[in-house]
Amino acid sequence: MEDGSTTKVANKKWRAIVFGLLVVAVGVFLVVVFWPGPKEPEYQGKKLSDWVEIGTGPRGTIRPISEYNNENAKALSSFGTNSLPYLMKWIRFEEPSWKVRASKAYQNLPRQLRLSGIEVWLSCEKEKRRAGNAAYLLALLWNCQFVSPSVTALVDNFKPCEQESSLRRVIWIFAATGAKAAPAVPYLKQLQQNSSQTIQFKARMAIHHITGAGLPTDL
Repeated sequence: MEDGSTTKVANKKWRAIVFGLLVVAVGVFLVVVFWPGPKEPEYQGKKLSDWVEIGTGPRGTIRPISEYNNENAKALSSFGTNSLPYLMKWIRFEEPSWKVRASKAYQNLPRQLRLSGIEVWLSCEKEKRRAGNAAYLLALLWNCQFVSPSVTALVDNFKPCEQESSLRRVIWIFAATGAKAAPAVPYLKQLQQNSSQTIQFKARMAIHHITGAGLPTDL
């Protein structure tokens, strides 16, 4: 009898411990997911991420700041260096490998079982569009001298990028900035050894734009 009661007490203790751990895990998850991050800079009540949705010129070319309407131009110039941490973070975006696999598996389901909302979420279209627009905006602000980022800091920030899509954005920023991005040339030369022929070619062209003349025409 004593052994049985001892076992029951031990089981209750273990259940209490497991329950406590689950509560802690759920609490940590909720804090990570819902705790507000650093507040984005704003202009006229709209966050930087809202202004990033402005879009780009034809085929991603850099348009003069004068071609934006007055409100957009004022917003872009007002953010200045406060925008850099956010832009660099968004530009670095790379699709999680598990989402890529999940998206492929989801596409194999019968059409009637697939929900468009889930497809969009798995495809990371919003994040990829924001990353492309952020790259354009960083190059625009840099060319218009609203920001003067350290090229070395940018290279260090972008070095962890591995996916072709993020590397294309990074290369384009340096190419679009021209001679001011000269300190990035050694990094671009490293990218000429990348396994992707597309990245090799774009890195080579970026070096040409930095050391010569002209701008890239697409992201």
